[in-house]
Amino acid sequence: MLSEAIDAVAAALKAVFIAFVWNIVLFNLGRYALLLMTAGRYPHGRLLDAHVNRICAAGFAVLVMAWSMLALYNNLHTEHV
Repeated sequence: MLSEAIDAVAAALKAVFIAFVWNIVLFNLGRYALLLMTAGRYPHGRLLDAHVNRICAAGFAVLVMAWSMLALYNNLHTEHV
């Protein structure tokens, strides 16, 4: 009984964390990246609400590209002993 309650609380916390990361962090990262790339034209107004998943996907792409560039830099600029 107690382990089921703990599992339910853990699942709820996991869902809240994923929603936080997806809806706040990736959304804002994608929004600012798209605003920068389009010189402030996209996304605005009703497009902001209509394209939430696309904006989050753009944020994820920015995060992956930044991580890839960091990994590439570290791989090419390290001294091998």
